[in-house]
Amino acid sequence: MTYSFILANLLSTITIFSFGIIFSKIFVEKFEKPILEEIAFYGFIFLSFLGLILHFFFPLNHVIGNLITIFSLSYFLLFFFKSDQKKKLTKYILIVSSISILLLYASNINRPDAGLYHLPYTKYLQENKIILGLANIHHRFGHVSIVQYISALYNNSFFPEEYITVPLSNIFGFFFTYLLKLIFKFKNFFNIKNFFLLILSIFSFYSFSRYSNYGNDAVSHMFFFLIIINLLFLENIKIKNLIKINLFSIFCFLNKTFMIIVLLIPLFLNIKFFLKEKKIDINPNVLFCIILVISWLIKNILISGCLLYPVSLSCIKSLSYVDISNTKQVEIEGSAWSKEIRNEQILKIPREVYIKNFNWVNGWFQFHFKKIIEKISPLIIILFLLVIIKIILARCKFKELEYDKNILNIFIFCSIFFIIWFLKFPLYRFGLSYISVLIISIVCILSSIIKNQNNVNFFTKFSYFLIVLSVLGFVYKNGLRIVNSNDEVYTKYPWPKIYTLSENNKNLLNENKKIYNSDGEFIYFYSQGECLFNSSPCSNYKKNNLKIKYFLNYKIILPN
Repeated sequence: MTYSFILANLLSTITIFSFGIIFSKIFVEKFEKPILEEIAFYGFIFLSFLGLILHFFFPLNHVIGNLITIFSLSYFLLFFFKSDQKKKLTKYILIVSSISILLLYASNINRPDAGLYHLPYTKYLQENKIILGLANIHHRFGHVSIVQYISALYNNSFFPEEYITVPLSNIFGFFFTYLLKLIFKFKNFFNIKNFFLLILSIFSFYSFSRYSNYGNDAVSHMFFFLIIINLLFLENIKIKNLIKINLFSIFCFLNKTFMIIVLLIPLFLNIKFFLKEKKIDINPNVLFCIILVISWLIKNILISGCLLYPVSLSCIKSLSYVDISNTKQVEIEGSAWSKEIRNEQILKIPREVYIKNFNWVNGWFQFHFKKIIEKISPLIIILFLLVIIKIILARCKFKELEYDKNILNIFIFCSIFFIIWFLKFPLYRFGLSYISVLIISIVCILSSIIKNQNNVNFFTKFSYFLIVLSVLGFVYKNGLRIVNSNDEVYTKYPWPKIYTLSENNKNLLNENKKIYNSDGEFIYFYSQGECLFNSSPCSNYKKNNLKIKYFLNYKIILPN
C-alpha cells in the first residue's frame, strides 16, 4: 500500500504537469515561457476544465481516468527525454511529490463538508453524466467546486479509490515550491515588496499546514495569494501578466462562488490595458477563459436552474426542474449561516429577520469575532516582531512615508473585498485571504518609513531563517501527526480516510437506502449520516416528493 501511495503521488504530479505543458504550448508560450510552478498551476486548471467539459457527455469513469493517466504519462516521457533540464525537472517532481506525501499520509479528509457533498458529488461525476435538476436532491450540489472535477478524473484501474484525494495535496505542493523559489531569489528583505512576500509565505505555511483542513475554500485562498503575488511584482500591464491573473481569478471564482468579487482585479487590469493599448486582444487564452466561464455557468443552469445558486435572482424560473421557493429558502439559510446564526431560540429572531438591516451584527460579534481574532493573532504577532526588528536594525532611522503603488492597489482591492465580505458572508474561512493580505498591506505601507541602509544582510539572513523555521514547522507538524497515527487502522489504511461502504468500513456509517418515486423508479440514495464516497446520487436529506423524467437520454430530477 505504501509503494502504491508513493507511486500515486508521483504519477499525479506528472499528470498535472503534463497537462500544464500542453496548456502552456497552446495558450501561453506565444507571450512568455512560464516557470515550472506556473506550468503546474495551468495544468491543474486545464485538467479541471477537461473534467467539466467531458461530464456534459460522459460519466468520468475508469475509462476516462485510464486514458487521462496513460496519455499524460506518455506525453511527459516524450517531453522529459527531449528536455535539456532533466535534472531540474526530476528534482522538481520529487520535491512536489514529497510535500504531497507528507500532507496526505495517515491524514483525513475535511469534515463534515467532504462527507456531505464534496465526496458524494465526486462519486456522482464518476457514475453519471450530468443530471439536470441535481440540486433538488441536495442543495449543496448546486454550488460545488470545480476541484471535484479534477478529483473525479483521478479514477482509474491502477490505484484504489482514495487516489481522488491526491490532486488537492499536489496543488499545495506546487504552491509551497513556488513560494520557496521566489523567496530565495531575494537579497534584501528591507525592500517592501520582498518583505510583503516574506510575511505572506510564512502565513501560508502556517495556514495550509494540514491536509485535513483543506476544503474547497483553501484552494481558492491559495489562488488568491497567487494573484496577489503577481500584482505585487507587476511593473507594466502586459498580456503575459493578464493571462495569469485572468486565469487565477476565474479559477478562484469557480472554486467558491463567494470569490466572484476577486474578478474585480482582472476587470480593472483589462480595462487599464485597453485604455493604454486602445485595442482588445482576443488571443487563445482569452477565448479559453470565456469558454471556461460559459461552460461553468451552463453547468450551473443545468444542475440548479440558476447562474449562481442559490442566488434566486439568477434563476430561470421557467425551467421545469427549478424549485424557486426552495431556492429562496436555501438562500436565506445560507446568508444566516454565513452571518453566524447559531440558534434562533438563543437569539430569539427568525432567519429572515436576522439577515436584514444589520440585525445579525450583534450575533456575529457574539459568536464569531473572537474566532477571527484567534485565527489572525499569529499573523499580527509575526508582523509586529518583524517590524520591531526592522526598526532596531535600521537604528530607528525614519523617512517620509513612501508607498509602493502595487501594494497600495492591493490594499485598495482588499479593502473593497473586506467590506463586501463583511456585509455578505463574514465567516473567517471565507475571508481568510482578504483579511490576511489587507493586514499585511497596511503594515507594509506603514513600515515604508523605515530606512533600510543598515544591516540589510543580517535582516535577509534572519528572514531566511524564519522561512526555514516555517518549513521545519510544517514538516514537524505533519511528521508528528504521522508518528502518532500508528494504530492498526492507519497501518492498513494509510491514505486519507474517505470512508465507503466496503467491508472494512461498514460499521462507520449507515447503509444507504434507495429512494423511489411513485412509479417505482429509483431516484437517489439516502443516508441518515454523511453519504461520503458511496453509491450516487446520494443525499442526507430525505425527499419523497421528487419525480424523474428523461430528455435525449439525460436524466432530469423534478420537484413535485
